[in-house]
Amino acid sequence: MAPYAFSKTMTPQFVWSDMEYWIKENIKPDMGKVTAVGTGGNISKIYELAQLKPHRLMSLKRMGEVKEMVAKHSIEERIYKLQMNPDRADVIVPASSIYMRAMEWAKAKYMFVPEVGLKDGMMLHLFERNSKQTKVEFINKEDQSKGNKTQVIGKRS
Repeated sequence: MAPYAFSKTMTPQFVWSDMEYWIKENIKPDMGKVTAVGTGGNISKIYELAQLKPHRLMSLKRMGEVKEMVAKHSIEERIYKLQMNPDRADVIVPASSIYMRAMEWAKAKYMFVPEVGLKDGMMLHLFERNSKQTKVEFINKEDQSKGNKTQVIGKRS
């Protein structure tokens, strides 16, 4: 499934069907139990509203309860009572539908919502991987006052 540039000819049902097909083709029963992972603002807000302790998995059932609770509120109530950003208040219910359908198709009963987003997690991973460097040597081959550069050579332990 390629990323979409949505067009007028693509119906919502086509997108749902394509997404369902992709998930079912890529999640196989021999993989064992599947736990979904969600990052980003919408799922983080849903997790916050679920009032779970940090680092706990959110069940599909609990996500559905949060979705129903949010749907009962007007957009303004979502902003002021539920403390949602205005640009999130109108999309969080449809977003939760996407998460829930994907989890159902994957037969995932739980979702892990990390405290950091994907971008932050990748940066943390790169930092941790590269922080094993224990010694940095600076080799100055020529006088830097003349515009020459210093070479940096990292040594791993």
